[in-house]
Order: sequence, then structure tokens, then C-alpha cells
Amino acid sequence: MRSCTAQIASLVFATASGLKVGLLADLHGNPDYNSQASPDDRCVGSNSATNHLDEAPLGRYDCDGGEPLIRAMLEHYRDTFGKPDVLLVGGDHVGHVYDYWSDIKPVLAFSNDLVKEYFPDTYVLTSIGNNDTEAHDQAPSEI
Repeated sequence: MRSCTAQIASLVFATASGLKVGLLADLHGNPDYNSQASPDDRCVGSNSATNHLDEAPLGRYDCDGGEPLIRAMLEHYRDTFGKPDVLLVGGDHVGHVYDYWSDIKPVLAFSNDLVKEYFPDTYVLTSIGNNDTEAHDQAPSEI
């Protein structure tokens, strides 16, 4: 607990000294999002029988958002708050669709690449959330 307190104290001091710190969390990226698929298929179904819904390019209730939604959020964040000196990106980068480490790793890279694209000169600190590993609420056994 002591190191966590020291890190928080450092951020408070840095912020008071004029350092601009931003925070993003819970991107829940789903690069496989299908804008016509049903939540019953976790919005990734490609079966034409499930693709009967109206187009929902930015997302659908009960589905994790795809690239257009994350891009819209990052653009709005950047345009509203400007460029932070440090950007804290909290966990849950990965959508609920992915259950295997071999599928999770590329989604982590996808989320990371999008954040770097919108904040290329910002020092980014990330953390792993419970959706970002194969065994929820546990650190990954391999990197």
C-alpha cells in the first residue's frame, strides 16, 4: 500500500506543479465488432441470418464497441481536454468477447496502437484490468 500512496502523492504533486495528467479507462475494445450483428452473437457474428439489424457503427447496447467508437471517444477526449503530459490508461482494454490469451494479446495491441495514434507525444502509463487476461482477475502467465 505504501508504494501506491507514494505514486498517488507523486501524481498530486506533479499536477500541482503544472503537469497535465489525463485518465482513460475501460476501453473494452472489440476490433471484430460487426455493426449489424446481434448482441446474441456478441456483435461479432458474420452469419447473414444474424445480420438483420439496422446498422450501428458506433455500437449496440450490450456489445463492446469497435474501432469507430473508440476513435470517436479518443478524438473527443483530445479535442475537449487537449494533450496531457501523462495519460493514465486504466485496465479493461479488451472487450468481453475474448476468452483466450491468443485472442486477447492482439486486442491489447489494437487498443494501445489507437491510444498512441491520438496521443503520440504523451507519456502513457497503462494497467491491466480483469478483462485483459485469460483468467479474469489474475495477471497473465505469459507476455
